[in-house]
Amino acid sequence: MRIINPATEEEKLIEETPLSDLPAIVDRARRVQGDWGDRSVPERVRVIARLAELLETQRELLADCITEDLGKPTKLSLLEIDYTLTHLKLFCQHAESWLAPKEVEGGFVQYDPLGVVAVISPWNGPLIVPIIAIVPALLAGNAVVFKPSENTLRTGIELGKLLEALDDIPSGLVQTVVGGKEHGRDLVAQNVDMVSFTGSGQAGKDIMEKCSKNLARVLLELGGLDAAIVLKDADIPAAAQKLVRNNCANTGQICCAVKRVYVEKDAYEEFVKAAVEESKQVTYGDPTGEVDMGPLVAKFQLDKVQATVDDAREAGAKFHTGGEQPTGTGYFFPSTIVTNVNHDMKIMTDEPFGPLLPIYPIENWEEAVQLANDTRYGLTGSVWTSDEKVGEKVMGKLEVGVASLNAHGVGPIGTPFGGAKESGIGRVKSKEGMRAYTNIKMMRL
Repeated sequence: MRIINPATEEEKLIEETPLSDLPAIVDRARRVQGDWGDRSVPERVRVIARLAELLETQRELLADCITEDLGKPTKLSLLEIDYTLTHLKLFCQHAESWLAPKEVEGGFVQYDPLGVVAVISPWNGPLIVPIIAIVPALLAGNAVVFKPSENTLRTGIELGKLLEALDDIPSGLVQTVVGGKEHGRDLVAQNVDMVSFTGSGQAGKDIMEKCSKNLARVLLELGGLDAAIVLKDADIPAAAQKLVRNNCANTGQICCAVKRVYVEKDAYEEFVKAAVEESKQVTYGDPTGEVDMGPLVAKFQLDKVQATVDDAREAGAKFHTGGEQPTGTGYFFPSTIVTNVNHDMKIMTDEPFGPLLPIYPIENWEEAVQLANDTRYGLTGSVWTSDEKVGEKVMGKLEVGVASLNAHGVGPIGTPFGGAKESGIGRVKSKEGMRAYTNIKMMRL
């Protein structure tokens, strides 16, 4: 299949896995899973922990793959590797306690492997996102069939090689499927016990429908339209700076990045001015250089962002920065600050997945909460205020999986991450995330 470097638009061909091979791949995984599942958790940890050394050894290669696949600036690709290593070590450190039998009245609860887990990962975190699914699934005793995104295949293939190269890991316990959306659909249709998927809401619904036929389990981390609520007593310059940078991280291609900002009217003009000044400082260009943002991942993503901008402009939105893709090679788009928006515009109702930040004035936090919750999504949200009690009250009313005070996005390392409403089912990056890959069995004595 054809892959395209989003910064240079250079093309390469990568050999696909034949679709006809998928049944045999899953059967092979099932045959070897029993031996792996019978091993003790400490034995599994000993094998999987070696992955950290391999990732360190291939650090430069993996960073190059992420940058070439996704367009992420090299310095940020290296940070993704560091972030991945932190989670990998956390999982290995806590697996024994998280998966240990738990005494309860009348017996104990134990955590058994499910069998074969299909991991279908996205392009926006081509190393960290598959790791937070694959490693817990393996530590819990399962076999894994890994299907990386067709937009970040180099990274996925290299990760698959490292997993398969682990000492003492059964041959066939981890296998990589290389292909496009059809490969993902066919993999879900195989005899798997669970599908762990990160991606679009519609794809998540399709997977859930297919899995319902055999009642295979699902863990779905889907999209978001995250809102930040900024109250007038907040540190306005600091809030504006942090929210603009959060919105631009990974060129806006993060599910839990802020995508809407509601600001109390008394602080609105100050916030907009500060956000505009910060947006002007966000650099973009060749991701191998010293820039804040690289390109969007692909032409389809650039078209989606541009369509969102065009819709807002036609409806009367005001663009203070950005709003136009530059001429030349690559799928670049600048940081864009937008005002005069409303909830009839796509920019406020649909996830654009780009560096677009609409800012909307509100009378009070009650109005902001109503508007923030006026969406089918519910991934993360934030409140910015100097009054901690008010902040906690507002956070409690947000219909999200993670709510933050004077910060935005995922919680601290080891805390559960996931969404409410159509932003997903289940939790990852935590004890709850690892146990999701098990059958929780009550053993009555």
